[in-house]
Amino acid sequence: MNANEQKSLLEKAFARYRELIDHWPAFLESCAAPLPLCAWTNVLRTTPETLLNIFSEEGIAAQRLGWYPAAFRLPQGVKAGRLWAYLAGLYHIQEEIALLPVLLLNPAPGQRILDLCAAPGNKTALMSVHMQNRGTLVANDRNFRRMRAIRHTIERLGLLNISTTHYDGATYPKLSGQFDGVLVDVPCSCEGTVRKNPEILFKVNPDFCSRNAQLQKNLLKRAIQLCKPGGKIVYSTCTFAPEENEQVVHEILQEMGEQVCVEPPPALPLRFSPGITRWQGQQLDPALAQTLRIWPHQNDTGGFYVAILRKKGSSETEPPEYPSVPPPWQEEPEAERWTKQLAERYGLNHEETFREYRILRRGKEGLYLVAYDHQPPQLPIPDSIGMFFLRTQMVVPKLSTGAAMLFAPHISRNRIGLKKSQLDAYFRRETFPLSPEQWLENTTSQQVLVTYQSFGLGIGQYRKAAAGNVSLQSLFPKGWSPDRDKLPNLE
Repeated sequence: MNANEQKSLLEKAFARYRELIDHWPAFLESCAAPLPLCAWTNVLRTTPETLLNIFSEEGIAAQRLGWYPAAFRLPQGVKAGRLWAYLAGLYHIQEEIALLPVLLLNPAPGQRILDLCAAPGNKTALMSVHMQNRGTLVANDRNFRRMRAIRHTIERLGLLNISTTHYDGATYPKLSGQFDGVLVDVPCSCEGTVRKNPEILFKVNPDFCSRNAQLQKNLLKRAIQLCKPGGKIVYSTCTFAPEENEQVVHEILQEMGEQVCVEPPPALPLRFSPGITRWQGQQLDPALAQTLRIWPHQNDTGGFYVAILRKKGSSETEPPEYPSVPPPWQEEPEAERWTKQLAERYGLNHEETFREYRILRRGKEGLYLVAYDHQPPQLPIPDSIGMFFLRTQMVVPKLSTGAAMLFAPHISRNRIGLKKSQLDAYFRRETFPLSPEQWLENTTSQQVLVTYQSFGLGIGQYRKAAAGNVSLQSLFPKGWSPDRDKLPNLE
């Protein structure tokens, strides 16, 4: 569609919000413009300063976000999912304003946190990083297919404190235990994503927004029930519709006001509008003025709504117990045998490397690595706990790519450092020759850690021909870059 047609569609689709918006022409102009690309630093693996230097080396003029210093805006047209630093887990791609709910929930190391509607898992990943890979983060979604994306993200970023479940969030079992914080980023009409999904303009419908509201209320109600007294619940949507935003929170306050209250946001270097307290003749709870509306033109982002709720009561709790994992998971009885083999092969300090982890097994395929203080729910039974770590049903047990990246800083033996000219061949899973100086980095094993600029990329097969030439066969996973020109879901 041309610019005039798009403007006409925007005016028609969002006309009912005109009185709520401080600058209508700027709003329309922003909604019609491309959405800036945002990348946040995986500070478990590198620093924002190092990542900024990497972007500069790649010829990318990244701009640091003033309100979130560990994240950057990237220029239009950058293939951010193709860069080696992305594939090595040094950063993740996410819509800028979608970082806000995590910042407001502010999960801390050692806490027990629930992401009730987690798919595709980007907010889950950011929360795990905020928690410094400690404690318990349960990522749930009722859509099993959409949850598949999080497994790749967990391994690429090296996240060890996440259990994933697929269950209807509105009836999530109370036997899962209570949580210090709950994020409820609910399914919605997605009007605020119009900059990256213009087809939303053909779907905008007040009746559809109203139909979403009952599910959203049920999800928020369950989140409050699962939260500990004194804990925090963050409710968020990427829509403009009051039926899915303030009216949902209003009705919950009417029903559960003795249990929960609206908490004002901290000082933020962002432009936003207060939540509305009146809509279509209905007077809403005045506390809703302390919730946040972010319109696209205010910060050159997508549209978003966020409410912070505090569960009433004391936050004092007993020290956590670390329960046994639920079946079919089990603690690996021979964990030390496997880890000592790895320590010998890769020159690891055994005690220092593995002391902060638990090692679990599910079936015969291999072992999983999880944070030592992680408390998985007993119900629902998790689909995954921690990160896949070691494939044991092989003559020579093989480190997963995620584990190779995680342990790269500690590995002193059987490692090959690649040149930049070799990166594409490695990510395309090719076999390519190594130069004589690269041979010297290797020792005896056929399986070697592959690095670039000291960052782990994965595992390769070291091959020596009869003529004395040496090559490397890439074992980079097929599923990690099926279409590296396509951006991941940014929600």
